Order: sequence, then C-alpha cells, then structure tokens
Amino acid sequence: MSGSPRTREELIAALQVAAELEHLLMVQYLFAAYTLKRGADEGLSPPDLERARRWGSKVTFVARQEMEHLG
Repeated sequence: MSGSPRTREELIAALQVAAELEHLLMVQYLFAAYTLKRGADEGLSPPDLERARRWGSKVTFVARQEMEHLG
C-alpha cells in the first residue's frame, strides 16, 4: 500500500498498522521508565537520583501520549 488509502479496507489496514506501532512504542517507553534506578540503594548519588526521576517523568509522559494516540 503506497500513498493514501483509497478504499475502506486500505484505511482499516492502515489504522491497524498505526495502532500496532503506537502500542509497541508505548510498551517500550513504559519499560524504559519503570526500569530506571530509583534510589540511593541502587548506587545513585543525589544529583543522579534527581536526573533519573526527571528522565522517568519525561519518558512516562511520552508513554501517556502514545496511549492517547492509541485511543
């Protein structure tokens, strides 16, 4: 399929592919966000801990955007 969908079936197929991509991206972002180190007991200094929290927040925000796209 190239260009814009021309039939209902092509549109459905394109939307299905788009939904699959959004889902795959969302899962990867969530994995990244929730596998970040989260404490001093994991070897993070206070500045590193703050940096990891900011990264986690940003990546979670992007994952939420992907969920909205999927919706």
